[in-house]
Amino acid sequence: MNPISTRTWRLAALGYLGVVVYLTLLPFDFSVSISLSDAWARYQNIRFDGSGPRARQQWASNLLMFVPLGFFWAAWWLHRVRNPWLHVVGALPVMLFCLAVTSTVEFFQMWIPNRGSSLTDISANATGGVVGVLAWLVSRIPAVRGSARGLLHRRSGLGAWVAVYVAAYVFISLLPFDLIVSARELSAKLASGQWGWIAAADGCWWGVRCVAMRGLEVLLVAPVGLWVAYRLSGGSTRRLFAALGAGAALGLLVEAGQLLTVSGITEGASVVLRALGAVLGASVWVLKDRIPWRGIHTNLRPLLLAVLPIYLLVVVLLAVSGVRGIDDWEAAVAQWESMRWLPFYYHYFVPESAAIQSVLMHLGMYAFLGLGLWLWDLRAHGGPRVRRGLQAAGGAALLAVILEASKLFMAGLRPDTAAPILAGLAAGTLYAGLWWWVVPGADNRSVPDASREPATRGAWPAG
Repeated sequence: MNPISTRTWRLAALGYLGVVVYLTLLPFDFSVSISLSDAWARYQNIRFDGSGPRARQQWASNLLMFVPLGFFWAAWWLHRVRNPWLHVVGALPVMLFCLAVTSTVEFFQMWIPNRGSSLTDISANATGGVVGVLAWLVSRIPAVRGSARGLLHRRSGLGAWVAVYVAAYVFISLLPFDLIVSARELSAKLASGQWGWIAAADGCWWGVRCVAMRGLEVLLVAPVGLWVAYRLSGGSTRRLFAALGAGAALGLLVEAGQLLTVSGITEGASVVLRALGAVLGASVWVLKDRIPWRGIHTNLRPLLLAVLPIYLLVVVLLAVSGVRGIDDWEAAVAQWESMRWLPFYYHYFVPESAAIQSVLMHLGMYAFLGLGLWLWDLRAHGGPRVRRGLQAAGGAALLAVILEASKLFMAGLRPDTAAPILAGLAAGTLYAGLWWWVVPGADNRSVPDASREPATRGAWPAG
């Protein structure tokens, strides 16, 4: 039995194809004056771009962009095929389709100003499509397929989900994967201000955004420490030290990876912060019997209302960080008239690392709205409901629209037209994900089997 329907795979494949076409043909300004025959002649003579760090950043980004395309289209076309050999044979047309997509969009870029066709982009996109198709073929291996179904059906233990979380954390931390490939680049990295035993000269430590990013650096490792303390037996000290070691090990892994990338910032202080984040998570488990869970649950809504002004203040400070003053009405109108309102348009004019950091910051800012609404609904009759995820997405998008529109009146800032999309995606996805994981039988799937966990693990406090 297929856990995901054909309709779902079809929507994912066609939807992501639309995403790829949109991102690769921005800003849809086909104003370059060139005939079809001349464009074809130029296209036949395109070459590879340079091989420097910036070119590798772009190559890695393009590869990653096409991986889901190959995966989703292979899944749509092949998910009902049973014969392994037919899977291999059927994968070839999908790979050719991905090559056709990238070749077509690169050809149309001939008419777009400031965009150029290159074999570098075609090779990266085609390679990403092949990787996506291969990932689908690997997912059909019985052992891998069983593990994936266990996750989808929530039959896998908590440890499997923690492993997925850690893998995703490391993966995102190393984006855009602009790996150092020569001794000269490594020497340049070691001679730069991008690393330090404690703090790097180019590191971000001051200002609202930097402090917020450091706070997330701590909070995102807390689940790892919580799981370590949950799994271990023994006293509190043993659990805390084990969590400290796990957080430090994760920090060392990430910082070592950052040291081997061109754009990464490597700092010993980040290792310490991740270790402290793991200890923070472990402390929640150690002190679970002293925390008034029932009182918190009873007064959950008043607590959320008390926290809301603080959250809004932080979000506003993050949104207006870097403002140099207030503009008058004429300046706001001038900026309005000069704006390019296509989402993600301006991301093409900054380095890939800066674009990724901007996307992650907006996702992190507005995901808390999804969490807050889910916690609010815990006190509602019937608890959280999946359709409320749309309300979380709408509320987050509206807040983002208001904040980004206010930037028209702020000197030194420009509205980010992608912010409402990212806000809605973050809040809605987090709400729906929490609903899916927590509500037993919400998707006709079984809950995790508690009998498989060791007896020494203890029990979660009752709400």
